[in-house]
Amino acid sequence: MGDFHKNRNIRLINNVIAHEVGHLIANLLLNKVQDEPKAEDITLIWSEQFQRPGGQIDYSIKEGSKYWTFPKDLNLCYYTILSLYSGCIWEKFFDSIYHKKNLNINEIETCYTTSGFKDLSEISSINNLHLHQVLTKEFTREHIIKPYIELLQNLSWELKQKLYNCLNILACEVESHFYNTKEELKFTIKDKDFEDLKNFITNEFLIHSEKELNEIISQIRKFIKLE
Repeated sequence: MGDFHKNRNIRLINNVIAHEVGHLIANLLLNKVQDEPKAEDITLIWSEQFQRPGGQIDYSIKEGSKYWTFPKDLNLCYYTILSLYSGCIWEKFFDSIYHKKNLNINEIETCYTTSGFKDLSEISSINNLHLHQVLTKEFTREHIIKPYIELLQNLSWELKQKLYNCLNILACEVESHFYNTKEELKFTIKDKDFEDLKNFITNEFLIHSEKELNEIISQIRKFIKLE
């Protein structure tokens, strides 16, 4: 029973880390065109009430979309939209690697009723505040989610497994901390560990995928026409 719960917890933690890595990828792309905001760490917190983990990225600039002004924050708008979809896509991508199955668009969209609920709320906020309902479900499905799925599906199995193993090592470390700690059930990936994670994602994923992700950004840019 103990091993069952441990393995289940590691899988839950792995999914949360993958979700936050999805957000991180969009930030790493953003930082190629502007320096701020920069991701500083990933924090995971275990909920005793719900018996599952949650996660968040801490950024160097804390302002949210309600403080954006255009044209100053145009790039931040485009890359934030990518980020808010990338989180659930990566969470379900890692689940698909574990189950050795294809990534499913319906599972990604269902994710927005659970772990991606806050992301969906922020997407709605951006749409209402800045885009005047321009960002439609049809557009996001056809020009963000589907191309992203195709990009991930086309990665070699060896690379998928390498990505999964990297995050699984982190998940095991986090689970061990949660199990053994007598303090608050919180774990932060920071400093050298966070830099190592960013370098790994950059060298093992972005180096192969930057062109396709920038094409998604280009589609977002053309569709919402804020410039």
